[in-house]
Amino acid sequence: MPAYDWSDPVLLHFRCAASELAAAVPAPLAIREVGGSAWVTALSFVAERWRLAGRRGPRVPQLELLTYVDGPLGAGGYLLGLDVDSALGAAGASLMWASKAERAELRTRHWGTDHRVEVRRGGEERLTTLLRELAEPAAPEADAAALLELPRMYAGEAGNVRCAALTLGPWRVAPCDAVELSAPAVRALAPGATFGLAQVAERVEVEQARPVRVR
Repeated sequence: MPAYDWSDPVLLHFRCAASELAAAVPAPLAIREVGGSAWVTALSFVAERWRLAGRRGPRVPQLELLTYVDGPLGAGGYLLGLDVDSALGAAGASLMWASKAERAELRTRHWGTDHRVEVRRGGEERLTTLLRELAEPAAPEADAAALLELPRMYAGEAGNVRCAALTLGPWRVAPCDAVELSAPAVRALAPGATFGLAQVAERVEVEQARPVRVR
């Protein structure tokens, strides 16, 4: 089972109507609502310390856009889009997930309690944010906890949906305020999406099973 770390994860969660995502989520998956609404989450991290066959690979920044679904193998996330700061990494992800991953430029910076993420694809902005950690949660704790539950990830299109089981180490997250936020990538998926909450986390250990086709 491939094993690696998500270094410096940043999570931006946006509420939206389930109807806005209906066309983007293929059967047999169904959108799962959390706290009364559907969500789009922008998850940025640096994949590093690949431990497949005892070898380590390069550090690869990524931006995943996902929503939450119920599927034949259980609840999990559904990959709406994937930007990878590596041409080879984007090609490999596209093959693995049967879903188009795009080459993009991702820049992250963390200092003190501030965290900045910038993502551009082909010179066009995908995501820009400056987050500042808060001492107290900015959203209901139940919603915040539910949005961290990713026991599996689905991807692909109708007739070729794949699913991979995920085993994540404990999330140690801090709630954040979005001092600056621009998310064209999210608006393209759900024009009516509204910002809900943000979180940053420490390094998370991840084990991912090989994706299997959902029957």
